[in-house]
Amino acid sequence: MAATSLPFVVMNVEVERAALEAALAGRPPAALYRPSPRAYPAVLPPIEYPGHFIVKRVTNAGTVRFKQRLVLIANALKQHLIGLEEVADGIWSIHFCRVLLGRIDERDYIIRT
Repeated sequence: MAATSLPFVVMNVEVERAALEAALAGRPPAALYRPSPRAYPAVLPPIEYPGHFIVKRVTNAGTVRFKQRLVLIANALKQHLIGLEEVADGIWSIHFCRVLLGRIDERDYIIRT
């Protein structure tokens, strides 16, 4: 970090601290905590995809094998299942659960969001 930007960083931290103290009105954060009313299941249900999806397990390196090519998906999805759905000729949607991560074109193997 450049020496000239250090005063701005310090000032920004002070502004953020002042805003947090104003929002808390002098109370500790624990005084404002409320537990969630939603119950969290002990075991999450398995991830399932529609029958026309191609299901792949992401490796520990964050990759999947797609059409004989190794494609980097995300390290955060290690050992999770993703679903591939062909949406046009050579264009595949990449899904994790109900989230569309992006699309991959099998002509250049580039993932686009």
